[in-house]
Amino acid sequence: MWTDMIVGDLKKRSAEYAEKFDYDVHRLAEDMRKCCVAMGVKAVSREKFSAEEFSLVQAIERDQALRGNL
Repeated sequence: MWTDMIVGDLKKRSAEYAEKFDYDVHRLAEDMRKCCVAMGVKAVSREKFSAEEFSLVQAIERDQALRGNL
């Protein structure tokens, strides 16, 4: 089977990065946030929704509206 060298390198580096933080998603995200701050890149914030607002249909409609598909 043919293997793409770029994809292979990306998988290797990703595995090394994850291993550095013992595969802890919270620690990985915190490190990524720190990197964004250090580079002056604005990190994406997650909006808060109430239980009534957050239904599958509303989430899809909101996503489409944000993308300009409605």
